[in-house]
Amino acid sequence: MEIKKLALITITALLLSISLFQVLCLAEDGSRYINPETGYGVYILDEDSLLKPEEADSLSETMKEITAYGNAVFLSRGDVHDCESYCRMRFESLPGPNKSGVVLYIDPEMIYIFASGDMYDVLGSRWCDTITDNIYSYSYEGTYLKCFTDGFTQIRDVMQNKSIPQPMRYAGNAVLALLIAFFCTFLFVKKRSSLQDAADGEILKNASVDCTVFGTTANLISTTKTYSPRSSSHSSGGHRSSGGHRSSGGHRSGGGGHRSGGGGHRR
Repeated sequence: MEIKKLALITITALLLSISLFQVLCLAEDGSRYINPETGYGVYILDEDSLLKPEEADSLSETMKEITAYGNAVFLSRGDVHDCESYCRMRFESLPGPNKSGVVLYIDPEMIYIFASGDMYDVLGSRWCDTITDNIYSYSYEGTYLKCFTDGFTQIRDVMQNKSIPQPMRYAGNAVLALLIAFFCTFLFVKKRSSLQDAADGEILKNASVDCTVFGTTANLISTTKTYSPRSSSHSSGGHRSSGGHRSSGGHRSGGGGHRSGGGGHRR
């Protein structure tokens, strides 16, 4: 009877030791919760100590819903050269299944979302960029809990096919629409105000023309005589001569219009 009791106590102690060992291992890995149905967990790896203990507990409660789709990891660290490679390395080193999951990473220079597996198929780079655009301002203000809570909440909403704010996308569309409207207006005004080619008649009508002739000469070509006999009744005499001349010379002409000038700017 005592042997049975001793065996029962030994087995119980062994099970408690295994459970305690698992808890300690999970604590060292930053694990806060393991989903019993999927095996995915919540991991808070706050290496920069941005969160207080009670804030980390609050954040882990928000992250639990994501474990239905994959691991949910919060990671803070000093600046690294390649945050994507670092997030991938830390994600793949997690205990348990790591086929799917998301890492919300922050350092002094960057806030980044890394997704893997099934979660990446849904989030893609588009939604990761949108979510970080929505929450980065909170990190500048130092409200880290709100920043990370909103980030994981929006990740969950996208996974559940719910809408999330997209102010940067709307702003980009508005700027693009303004640019298109400005370009169309420019083309319209340019077409209406463009100068038309003047007709030849208008050019001649408004042109100023002067002409100068110089260097003329006269040449004797021929002469003729006509004899007129004297009348018996009265005398008269005379002769008629006629002549002709040809002139030749040269001329030059000039024309005028409007004067134009130009200027430039030296940088």
